[in-house]
Amino acid sequence: GLSVKEDLGAGLQGFVVFENGVNTDTGTGAGNRKSVLGLSGSFGTVSLGNQQDPLSQVLENVLDAQADSAFSAVAGSRKAALFAATPNSVRYDTPNFDGFTAAVQVGLGENKTAATRAARDTAFNVQYANGPLALALAHQINEVVPTVATRQTTTALAGTYDFGMAKLNLGFTNAKTKTVAGNDKGINVGVTAPIGA
Repeated sequence: GLSVKEDLGAGLQGFVVFENGVNTDTGTGAGNRKSVLGLSGSFGTVSLGNQQDPLSQVLENVLDAQADSAFSAVAGSRKAALFAATPNSVRYDTPNFDGFTAAVQVGLGENKTAATRAARDTAFNVQYANGPLALALAHQINEVVPTVATRQTTTALAGTYDFGMAKLNLGFTNAKTKTVAGNDKGINVGVTAPIGA
């Protein structure tokens, strides 16, 4: 990975992050990861490229005590749809207002044909984190346009409270796919307890 930050003056900072997985035994590529160009300042942060979406950010950092790990039930069941980076995306993150933050992102696909428009992913989150309490709401619409249009809408509501001796995670997710009957609902409860060395 490569990370560059440059102070542009007047409170502005430009940045570039480029990451790529490599199989060290063979030297072959193991998949693209975060690849963004951005600008940050008192207005917040604007980033362009291949990057994590606001829904995944809430699932990993608030809803799921295991975050994005092999032990995560959320990541295990929803990894392909929810934890993938969004290519060709534009994302805006607000500054922190006394614990309140928000993010919105639009990803534009490159699979446009004469008969169908390109895929599009849109997502946002609103979060509050101050002291022991954290709350978050996220919503995402994934649209894939092959011969038959499909659209997946996912909403997540989550919170954590740190009691000191343990941290409790609670969360609810609801996903609906246009071409599939019924909703995919999930409830997540987790506890993280520090036990020292």
